[in-house]
Amino acid sequence: MKTRTAFVSNSSSSSFVLVGLPIKGKDMETMFGDDFYEAVEVDGFDYLGEEEIFGIMIATGSSDGESLTERMLSIEEITEKAQKVASYINCNISDVKLITGERMC
Repeated sequence: MKTRTAFVSNSSSSSFVLVGLPIKGKDMETMFGDDFYEAVEVDGFDYLGEEEIFGIMIATGSSDGESLTERMLSIEEITEKAQKVASYINCNISDVKLITGERMC
């Protein structure tokens, strides 16, 4: 029997691709008013709490063997999503980014 002497983690992570923007340190009440949870739950936006990123998820995947969801979007479709984010939080479309990353699950 093998005995582990190093740190062992049962945590997993997931990768993501999102059209949105970091909102860390920003006043969410000013940006969203009382509509923040409605935006996420009703209007189809996504919020990555630990990373404090708001936007529209394009693809996700996990470290347990699941690959990123395969999806092809045209530049026009990505621009439409960016415009939707910018309009919702009243910012310039140039503030909205294509964000990729990995987060703990």
